[in-house]
Formats: sequence, structure tokens, C-alpha cells
Amino acid sequence: MSTEIKKYCNQHFYTDVHPWEVVEVINEKKVVIRPMKEIRKTDPIIIPGGFAGHCINNRAIEYDYESIPDAQTMTIKLHKKGWNFGQFRMSDEPLYYYDYNF
Repeated sequence: MSTEIKKYCNQHFYTDVHPWEVVEVINEKKVVIRPMKEIRKTDPIIIPGGFAGHCINNRAIEYDYESIPDAQTMTIKLHKKGWNFGQFRMSDEPLYYYDYNF
């Protein structure tokens, strides 16, 4: 677990990941973050199978990211289990992942 504060902070929720950017560092254990917008550059390829289909390029889908200046911010804290109890992870790059096969 990294405690270093970086430019981005990605929210992990089961298999999905959502990008946030660090907009203010209050101290070494508290930061203010703001959500980012993801723009899909490649489309998922769905084939028949599973409940409604199976995405064969789930890990290869590419995204661009944009700041949302008027988005509501959130303050998160560093705890023993990580940022906001391990829900967020600091990163040098924003990351969005949606699991089409879940």
C-alpha cells in the first residue's frame, strides 16, 4: 500500500474503477479529490454467451480523461487500510475500468 500523494486517485469498487484527480493537499493524510470524465475511444466487442453476451476486449478498451471543474469535491483521509479505508488508490495516471462481463 502506497501512502504517497500523487496527481490522481482511482476509486476501486469490486471490479470497476473510476478516476478522480487530487485538487488540494490539506496535509500528508488528507486530500481533496474531484471526479473525472472518461471518454471511450474504442468500443467493446460483445459476442453471444453468458447472460446477455460476453465482452472479448474488456481489458483493451481505451479511454481519454477530462477534468470536470464544476464537479463536487470530496475529502478523503489516509487510514491504516489505505485511502478511505482502501477504497481509493493514488496513481500517476487516471484509470477507468468497467467490467462488461460482471
